[in-house]
Amino acid sequence: MDLKMNLNRRMGLNRRMDSPKSVQGQRQIVHPPFVLHRIPPLLTLCLQVKSLLISLGNNMCMVLAKQSKFLEVIKVSKQVTDIDAVNLKAMYRTGMAQRSTGNLDKARTTLKRALELHPDSRECKLELANVKKSMDDAKKKEKALFGGTFDKGGLGNLYQDKEEENRLKKIKKIEDGKKEKLVRTRRQERERRA
Repeated sequence: MDLKMNLNRRMGLNRRMDSPKSVQGQRQIVHPPFVLHRIPPLLTLCLQVKSLLISLGNNMCMVLAKQSKFLEVIKVSKQVTDIDAVNLKAMYRTGMAQRSTGNLDKARTTLKRALELHPDSRECKLELANVKKSMDDAKKKEKALFGGTFDKGGLGNLYQDKEEENRLKKIKKIEDGKKEKLVRTRRQERERRA
């Protein structure tokens, strides 16, 4: 109880001042005096709100990334970078989500930017290496898929089936011709013997 009274005294509150008083028949409420130095400055309050929004946004990005909701991670981390353009966690999670969604070029630029601002970040270096590896794998797959497009034997030979069919027909004609010739020669041999 004593602690509460001390606190009230420090803030300028008394039980008598809090209770309504009647002065000349009117009810009047006396408010405690507000001291401006006790209210935090607006700038400090704004910085506190910003830091809370950044923390909440980064935590939300982490949760969404664990749930594999990478498009939402990109949206939330964009909001965080709108508040703090050099926030390392937001840039890292953006790059990671972009890599997971297949936007390898955007992921590479985001992570390179993060490394320019924070060159000691081990996580960004590892993620950038993963992005480069994914890009190399994608190039290899693309090369394997479209590598022989314009070569004679590759995918560029759109009429490959027709050509194969024509080749088989020619072989069949040759074989049929050989068979006919063989049959003729056998007939002729039988006729000679008879």
